[in-house]
Amino acid sequence: MMNIKLMKLMWVFLIIILVSGIVIAQDSNLKIDISVKPEVYVSDLDFFSYNITSNESTFITYVPSISCPTAPVPLIDYIESTVSRSEPIIEDYRNFQVLPSFEPQVCEARVEIFSPINIVEKRTFEIKTKPSFSFNVKTCKDSNCEISNSVFSLGEDVFIDFVSQVSNPEISAILTYPDKTTKQISLPAKINADQIGTYSLEVTATKEDYKTITDNIQFGVIEEEAEIVSRSVCNSNNICEINNGENAQTCPQECSSGSNDDFCDAIQDNICDPDCSTEQDADCRGKETLEEDETRKPSSLAIIIALTFLLIIIIFAYLEFNRLKYHKNLKVNYKEERLNDMREYIQTNLRRGYKKEGIRNALIKIGYNNEEIEEAFRRLR
Repeated sequence: MMNIKLMKLMWVFLIIILVSGIVIAQDSNLKIDISVKPEVYVSDLDFFSYNITSNESTFITYVPSISCPTAPVPLIDYIESTVSRSEPIIEDYRNFQVLPSFEPQVCEARVEIFSPINIVEKRTFEIKTKPSFSFNVKTCKDSNCEISNSVFSLGEDVFIDFVSQVSNPEISAILTYPDKTTKQISLPAKINADQIGTYSLEVTATKEDYKTITDNIQFGVIEEEAEIVSRSVCNSNNICEINNGENAQTCPQECSSGSNDDFCDAIQDNICDPDCSTEQDADCRGKETLEEDETRKPSSLAIIIALTFLLIIIIFAYLEFNRLKYHKNLKVNYKEERLNDMREYIQTNLRRGYKKEGIRNALIKIGYNNEEIEEAFRRLR
């Protein structure tokens, strides 16, 4: 009995292997050929062509793409089509353009079939553009320009210099003064800060076989700060000397509050300062003045009205707070949905072998920002 069951299992296993072998044999008829230009230049559109052939009629899902280390790549586009011996797929890939801002780099042209089996074909090509170079302008207070400064005093000399990765670049510089007048200068340069305000400097550097570099900086000019000299008038002899300028403000340790020192301190200390009027010092007001103050106190009706307005303001603030909280929750939910969509997109394409930088550039192109993309990658980890 056991032998019969074992024989049946072996036959089932053999049938599965045979069927799988037939499917694999059929799918293995799929073939991808890629033809690429070894070098591409600015504004090129025709990067590579590809052929997909099969001995049998097969419905496939595939993706042609380009991946570069730094250049942005287009969004991945899944294509579904039927291929057969009589109807091969022959296409040119044009969904990419070399821009002048691209750096020279080696990229990869790639065609990948995902269904019914996974087949990948790739070729490399080189983007031929002019490289950029580092170029920075700085403003200083010394001729050697060892320490950069961005704020100067009126009438001070401003030294302008630059640091460049390449030697002897051709430089064109235009200085805009605070009064909006402009002047073309040569670098390095020295100017006199004769206007108060913000100066703007636009510098363009060129070098043969390199990209043109532009640097914009600003620096400010202010008035010279006045030196503040503090001086005490107290002579520390325990005598309030009015003739020497001592009073309760300039020398409180010798001139007490309420003393006759030609200064009204108006402090409510139950002492009527003889240097104050009744309007200045409440301690100098008589009984009649105090009664007038009592009549000026707010009535109960005024207090009720004020409290009512305060209650209305509190209720309005509470409702506004709830409204803002509701909208904030909506934004948080929307952000979470975007992050989940990005995370699924990233997971899918990482499994398919696409590079992280290519996926990032594709997401940026369709409207996601760097902060969202970084958050999505962090959540994957």
